[in-house]
Amino acid sequence: MDENVLNNLSAEIRKLSLENKFKEILELFSDEIMEKANNGFLYCERGFAYLKLQKFELAIADLTKSIDLNFDPGRSYNNRGFCYENLGNKELALRDYETAFTIDPAYELAINNYDILNAKIGGQEQPPAILKIIANGVRNQTETISIAITLKYKPYYFLLDQLIRILVFYCYLRFNFSPWILIVFNIVLLMVESTITEKNKVKLIKAVSDKVNPEYKDYVPAFTFNPIVPNWFIRTFYFCGVLFTYGFLMHVISNHQWYQHIWFTLVSLVCGGIGFLSVIYATIPSRYDGNLQSYIVTRRIQKGDGKEVSPTDVTRYFKNILEIPLVNETTIILVDDEDVNDAKIVEIESEVKTISTRVEAYLLESVLLGGLTFSGFLVIVSSENVKNNSKQFTEFFSHCCSCALNTQTMNWQQYFDLLKVNFNRSDLFILVMILCLSTSVFFLLVLTLRIRYMSLVSKMDHLQKSMNVFNAKEEEFLKLEMDSEKGLPEKYRMRLYRIRQKIDDDISKATVLLADLNPIVRMMSFCRNIGVITFYVVLIASGYFLSPSISLIILFIAVITISYKWIETFTKSDKLNRLFNHSYIKKKG
Repeated sequence: MDENVLNNLSAEIRKLSLENKFKEILELFSDEIMEKANNGFLYCERGFAYLKLQKFELAIADLTKSIDLNFDPGRSYNNRGFCYENLGNKELALRDYETAFTIDPAYELAINNYDILNAKIGGQEQPPAILKIIANGVRNQTETISIAITLKYKPYYFLLDQLIRILVFYCYLRFNFSPWILIVFNIVLLMVESTITEKNKVKLIKAVSDKVNPEYKDYVPAFTFNPIVPNWFIRTFYFCGVLFTYGFLMHVISNHQWYQHIWFTLVSLVCGGIGFLSVIYATIPSRYDGNLQSYIVTRRIQKGDGKEVSPTDVTRYFKNILEIPLVNETTIILVDDEDVNDAKIVEIESEVKTISTRVEAYLLESVLLGGLTFSGFLVIVSSENVKNNSKQFTEFFSHCCSCALNTQTMNWQQYFDLLKVNFNRSDLFILVMILCLSTSVFFLLVLTLRIRYMSLVSKMDHLQKSMNVFNAKEEEFLKLEMDSEKGLPEKYRMRLYRIRQKIDDDISKATVLLADLNPIVRMMSFCRNIGVITFYVVLIASGYFLSPSISLIILFIAVITISYKWIETFTKSDKLNRLFNHSYIKKKG
């Protein structure tokens, strides 16, 4: 057949197919054309037209011819499998679906058809299609799976690291040896911790590899580890790192000027982050001891050109890949594959609602407390005590420097006597003014971050509405499929497939947006927490105007308020309850 005639015929077939005019498509084909052309595309399209008209025997004949001519075999096998399924030959249908996704591992329609039919016939002995694809890919070295292990964090190594650093820093201040010795020691300590961590990681990989279910040994998974370190733990030791760095600079550099303290503070904030290396290097335990929190299985595909396809989460297909109980594991309720999207949507909505509630609280606190402290700053600035009196500021900063310089050479009693001599009510006035300004600045930062937060939330709101709308449509199709004995027609099945793709795409975008939202919320939380702590300091310093006892009372209330969570957790701990019960029984006995 002339090539131009064939191209025109192909264009006409595609146009009619988009308009769902399959009877008209059949009228384009004649036995003479099919014999002369002997073209796989024509047989594939005529077979698809027969399929849409539910003439499955004729469709199978044409699709078989298309397969013989090696035209788009993945699609041809999938369509022929659908015909076999509708004719009741489910074994041949499963075989054709499997052949289709074996030829094209990314052919999700064939994967879905296989899994749906396999579930209908109760094929417990047949694994899901994705497992067959991955197994075949692993054998051909085109696919790998990796398991990201989340361990329950145990701070023993990190606490030991910090104890060693504190002792060495104390010796440095006490015996006044060269600062370079201190710097070299910290670098060597990090190198030693890094080496130990790598050795521990190798041991841990071997220990966890031995726990892989024998059913999945052929997949040869790679392991990564992600210990969950509590945020309060990181913040606490970051603050300690900042203090150590500041003290080190104060000790090394003499003749401090007021501007040098600003430089000290900036350097300390940066160098305090070096403490994160200690967190990283001191989190991998030397052996597995039942501290597994969770794990995520990821599928990675390596293309022929060396490029890697975006990894996908396939944990739901590997729910028993590790023969290890999870920490605090309870009864696990497995959901159907059709409900996985629902679970993800609920999880996203819950997280967004939690974030929105927190941010609303932060904004309300920032407006109230920020406005209150800034009004206090304005009142102090406009008062006669500090108005146009630069000498008071100079004396205040000199008093602060004097107290800071003498922290290493005096005992506590001498230090408090120095505070009484240097700091008067005028200095206290200036201190409260500076604290009020600092507090209002932190709360202003929270309000500023709201601009970026709102732009992301508006996108998230759109994605949530889209997910809910398309999820409702998916449920309608699934209900139709359950009510129908023969399953959904091909047109509806394609529609369901596209709806699921849309939902998965929205979930992926929502997950990325959540990843963008979390740093903003953490920064808002950090600024808000610093602002609240500074506000407490304002109250404590203000109470000193009346009496030191009032300041101590306010300090006590602030400490109880901040540490209430840990106090409540401690008082409810099982160990404490057992201790009290044991003591009571012993006393009674």
